[in-house]
This record gives sequence, structure tokens and C-alpha cells, in this order.
Amino acid sequence: MNNKYLISFCNNSNKIDYHQGHGIIGLLKLGADGQLSYRDLPIDVPSLNKIKGATGLVKKDDKYYVVLQSAIPVLLVLDEQFNTIRHTQLSNLKGVHSICFFKDKLLMVSTRQDRIISLDLSDYSYHSIYDLETNSDTHHFNSICIHNGRVLASAFGLNKKEFWTQALSGYVIDINSGERIIEGLKQPHSLFSFKDNLFVCDSSRQRIVDKKLNIIASSDKGYVRGLWKQNGQLIFGISKGRSISNSTGKFIGNISNKGILAGTCQVVIQSNVDKKISINLDAFADEVYDIIQC
Repeated sequence: MNNKYLISFCNNSNKIDYHQGHGIIGLLKLGADGQLSYRDLPIDVPSLNKIKGATGLVKKDDKYYVVLQSAIPVLLVLDEQFNTIRHTQLSNLKGVHSICFFKDKLLMVSTRQDRIISLDLSDYSYHSIYDLETNSDTHHFNSICIHNGRVLASAFGLNKKEFWTQALSGYVIDINSGERIIEGLKQPHSLFSFKDNLFVCDSSRQRIVDKKLNIIASSDKGYVRGLWKQNGQLIFGISKGRSISNSTGKFIGNISNKGILAGTCQVVIQSNVDKKISINLDAFADEVYDIIQC
């Protein structure tokens, strides 16, 4: 079993070392002694001072694909040693979050446009394969996966209130049929297909559930986002709560009694309900976005 994982940190401007490229992605390793270790990975892209973090990660063949957060999102391609091969600005797209491969096309969720995009890596052209035609963030689509040949996406659901913290109608949808596979979620993220089951972070409820809403894991440490499942192990990320809304810039609270952001930044590997290994990453970031196996 491969016990190395790549992790991305989003909204991390305050902790990024822009000269060295640290604080954007990192490498987790589960050692033979059962301990987790972490190594920050420097990345090399032009105009790094405009990058505020990373969101979606995926590996295909011998390459890693990483979405970098900036005013114009950037798709970064790395080799197996995490050296930059290519970077491409995703012009006309806003808030690109999770990514995955389907039939040799790279699918991307454009959260701030209510769209899902298919990108052709032969010429880096792209087009919509799902579009609510709002060109805005009304449902907060954020993660995507392929399950039994179907393209599924998670969304917070239509929210008529000011903040996404008040969104209570999250769901998972088949983008071709329009069928809602899972409903009743609160700020879902990190949709993941494993064998014949689906798993998703019910983030605001601090838990991970399957397609029947069975609780697979939970945490009282913070916001659950970033998920990878394999035989015998569940790997997930935990993030600190936000005091300022990322979409509106307004104060939303979430400060603990000690005057710090509620929660912590860490990654947990769970072998069963009673066996968990975790590593604290507060020194590197406040928010985990994605986790993939190397």
C-alpha cells in the first residue's frame, strides 16, 4: 500500500513563502512506525506573489495537476519529483476548485460560475459540460468525481441568505441526468468514489458520510474537507473555521474563547473508528482543500 499523499492548502496568503513557493502544497508520509510526517514542497511558477493557495489535485500517469488560486486561476502541471512542467492561466474561469479525469479530459468545477468544464490537454481548450448559466456562485458547486461511469458533483445548494454558513440544502448530483444522488448535506466537499459506494465530507457537520448518509468518520477539531479512501484506510483533512467570509469579505464569527480561529489544521488517517493517527499542520496553513495518493 502506498502511504504517501499530496495535500493542497487554500486561502493561505498569510502563510505562503512567496520567494520559495512554500505553503501551497505538501507531502504527507505514513511511516512504518505508524507516524505521519509532513514535508512542505516548494513550487516554481511565475508571479507567485499573486497565488493565495491551491485547490484541486489529481494525478494521471506520471504527472500531477494542481489548481492554483489567483485572480485568474492557474493549472499547474508537475512531474513525479514535483518539478513544474507547465503552467496555464485559465482565462474566463472563476473560482476553479476540484478536478478529475474522465475519458482523457480534465474536468474542472468553476464554483463562481455554476459551471463544470471539460479541458482538452492536447491544446488546452475547454468548454462547459454543465452550466446553470448564471455566471455566478448560486449553488456553490465545488467537488467532482466519476462513479460507475457517471459524472457526479457536490454543491451547497441554493442559498438565499447572506453567508454560505447558512446553506442547509447541500446535495450530490449526476450532471447528465440531473438526479440528486445524495441530499440533506451541509456544505459538502471532496466527493469520492470507492468501489460501489460514495463518500463525501459533510463539512459543516464535521463528518464524512456515505451515499446512505451513514457516518463514516467525524471530528470535533474543525471543518472537514479533503478526502481519500482506500482499502482499510480513510484519510481526511480538517481546517480552522473562518472569521471572515471568503465570498463577501464580511465578519462571520467563528472565534473561540481563546481568541483564535475555532478548530485546527490537520490531517487524520483512520483505520477504524477507534484507531486514528493525526498530524497538526497549523504551522503551515489554516485550511486543507484536497488530498490525493501519490
